[in-house]
Amino acid sequence: MREPIERFTSETEVWSAYVDPILDPLLSSPEEGVHLRWTNLKDTEEGERPDCMISIMSQSQWSRRLGHGEAKIAEVTENYYALAWDLCRLGHFNKNTINKDNFKSCFAFQSKYLPFINIGHNITCYITELAFDGLYVMTELNSIQIPKSVETLETLVTRRSLIRLMQVAHAFDKIKKEERNISQEFSSMKRVEPSLKQLEVLVDEKRNRRGSSIRF
Repeated sequence: MREPIERFTSETEVWSAYVDPILDPLLSSPEEGVHLRWTNLKDTEEGERPDCMISIMSQSQWSRRLGHGEAKIAEVTENYYALAWDLCRLGHFNKNTINKDNFKSCFAFQSKYLPFINIGHNITCYITELAFDGLYVMTELNSIQIPKSVETLETLVTRRSLIRLMQVAHAFDKIKKEERNISQEFSSMKRVEPSLKQLEVLVDEKRNRRGSSIRF
């Protein structure tokens, strides 16, 4: 868009204006049935759902999930509680997908507004992997700066930004090409716990907007 929007009223506006135009061409592949889609349906037995899912459509039905995404609207001050909780949710959704679909890895991204640098939104990408027995590792891949308008579009086409976009595309392509693992050894590595309710103990109950809210 030509003029930047200072305040969005919903996460759907953030998604349609900034996130989707960048990530959809990068991750979606209609030829392979891979689609990046916004969802507002309840997705789990706990009534929790991600803002976005990257899924494969097979025979007119959604089948394997390749990843999940969360987006946050801009606020007067950065809400660290909401960002920390979204990160916990992404890890939870990815873990459940690995357990259900029997693939080793799952992709995730988190979109947030960065008011202090006056550029626009930032998309941080992650990969969750069942690495060892009972150990799910969530690794930050990199971050992508999304311009607020065409006036700052040059931030997206710098050499550094293009390399980061290529890294995301390459990592996601490797996840797409993974083979399903139905071995007994792989199944024995999985863990059902913790639930989202149990993960709440990791997030500061005071919902501090000024400091880190995840406890380890």
